[in-house]
Amino acid sequence: MFVAHVTLAEQVMASAWLPVFVRVKFLSMNVLLVTEKLSTVGETVKL
Repeated sequence: MFVAHVTLAEQVMASAWLPVFVRVKFLSMNVLLVTEKLSTVGETVKL
């Protein structure tokens, strides 16, 4: 029973942490895209 409880808790922790990792990855990708767009826009403005 205790072992089952531990595995259940681990599953809950894993399912709770997974979206956080996904969000962080997604956010970092968005930041990269935004900075890339901003730099291209800046170059266009300079031209």
